[in-house]
Amino acid sequence: TFRNPQKIRLGDHVVIDEDSVLDAKGEGSRGITLGHHVFVSKNVILSCKSGAITVGDYVSIGPFSGIYSIDACEVRIGDYCVIAAYCYFAGGGAYITKDLDTPFVLQGLEEGKPIVVEANVWLGGYVAVMEGVTIGTGSVIGAKSLVKRDIPPRSVAFGVPAKVHRVRGTEAGD
Repeated sequence: TFRNPQKIRLGDHVVIDEDSVLDAKGEGSRGITLGHHVFVSKNVILSCKSGAITVGDYVSIGPFSGIYSIDACEVRIGDYCVIAAYCYFAGGGAYITKDLDTPFVLQGLEEGKPIVVEANVWLGGYVAVMEGVTIGTGSVIGAKSLVKRDIPPRSVAFGVPAKVHRVRGTEAGD
């Protein structure tokens, strides 16, 4: 399903599998841009509300994954990334919670910070990436990890929260 297709741009050789949704709603939304040779598996949701989602070339997004860009936040996925099944990107949308007497939904949203996944990153299944995070080039994030802080380039990180356990290319056998 394409919602607001005038805000969706697709490169050459893009495949979007069944039951996926690309939703580029919202005033001022820069929309969704998919590069060349992108594969979007089944049941994936790409949704931006007044934000933007940019996916580079040769990217694979696994089934049942969700990439959300809320309230002018941006999510950028670099070239040659592999995103396994059930991954979740939470770009923006954190409610203001300062006033204890006002419901969250009436306090509005905090200003979102971008999510940046640089080139050649592999995210294992069930990885959640929170707003304001940059995952460096050539990194691997282990399955079922929660990425709350920046991950340096060429890192192997996993856990809740995700922590760097080694740097690729610095040990024998890499």
